[in-house]
Amino acid sequence: MALSDRLYHANQRSNPLKSDAFAKRLWHGYCLSSDEVQQINQLMGRALLDAKFCDRLVNQRDKSVFGEYAFTPETESWLVSIEARDLTEFAQAVTAVL
Repeated sequence: MALSDRLYHANQRSNPLKSDAFAKRLWHGYCLSSDEVQQINQLMGRALLDAKFCDRLVNQRDKSVFGEYAFTPETESWLVSIEARDLTEFAQAVTAVL
């Protein structure tokens, strides 16, 4: 077994959230499902590629951008509550939770 494989497997044992594909991520006592984590990743990808969408998400905090995504109302409220000057700050706030 290569060193990188051993480190990977050791990390999996020490962090059960990363080892379970169906695990939920905790955020201020609220659980994000793996589906929501995936949806957040798609949201961030779209914001990277679409400047107007990014502006609506980060600057305008427009809840209508979430229409295509299967977020719970709590997750939508959390995303809208993130105060950021740009997508980088927004992503840092999001990844601090994920």
